[in-house]
Amino acid sequence: MKKFKIEETIPKHKHCVVCGAAIPADKEFCGEKCEEQYNKMVKKRKYSLWIMMLIFPAMFLILLLLSPKK
Repeated sequence: MKKFKIEETIPKHKHCVVCGAAIPADKEFCGEKCEEQYNKMVKKRKYSLWIMMLIFPAMFLILLLLSPKK
């Protein structure tokens, strides 16, 4: 049981996924700048994932082909 009641309530809100600023609950970003930055980050992550998905199997095949045969 609490001794003190907190009367103040924080209004419903979320935080911008890029900069962490408090924003209304129905928005994802605080502004266009953060939305553009987020879209660039997502694009870069997708590109990096595709590169890894291509490089690792290629490296495996190269090592498999260059391994000494018995």
